[in-house]
Amino acid sequence: MTRTNISPNQDFILDDVPFLRVVQNKLLIWPELLFFIVAFASFALWMQPWDALRVASYIVWLLIVFVLIFLARINGRTGLLPDMVVYRFLLPLAILHVYLQSLINESVLWSSLQGLALLFVSSLVVYIVSRGAYIGFGTVKLLALAGLIVGFTNSVVVLVVVILGSIGYMIITKRNRLLVGWLIVGATLATYLASMLTKMLST
Repeated sequence: MTRTNISPNQDFILDDVPFLRVVQNKLLIWPELLFFIVAFASFALWMQPWDALRVASYIVWLLIVFVLIFLARINGRTGLLPDMVVYRFLLPLAILHVYLQSLINESVLWSSLQGLALLFVSSLVVYIVSRGAYIGFGTVKLLALAGLIVGFTNSVVVLVVVILGSIGYMIITKRNRLLVGWLIVGATLATYLASMLTKMLST
């Protein structure tokens, strides 16, 4: 396993980077398969017509999916959600995503800010009350950005899924410390795709 400057805040684990792992002859390929599934589903459901703005928005979304899967891989294997990846990659991509989407639909900005507030405050309360025993602050940041990406309505769904999934995780594993990176990422991707499907069917 190759690591550079291993620490909770600066941790870039090359073994977890999708596609690079395949080049390194890693056997597990389901992160790459998940990326292709989400990319194909997003392409099929993406807003029409395919003008320059929507193409740019789609590309940014794919980059977000890539980074989310990368973070989930790291969290599932090490328990970390590195600030290096969150701040340098996911945060600017999330902001750019909201900006591009708000150019298409002005209501997106307000919904995204509400989603950010909902998931940030909810997870921050758990973090403070438990004094970091149940979730780390990395989880708080990931949930906040998930809320920014998916908007308010989808954030409610993500919150419910994470709560129920976390309860199930604690019951099954009998652990208090929650490693819910994949749960957050899965809920984020699923709700976003579901919202696109709903919009397509309603038009």
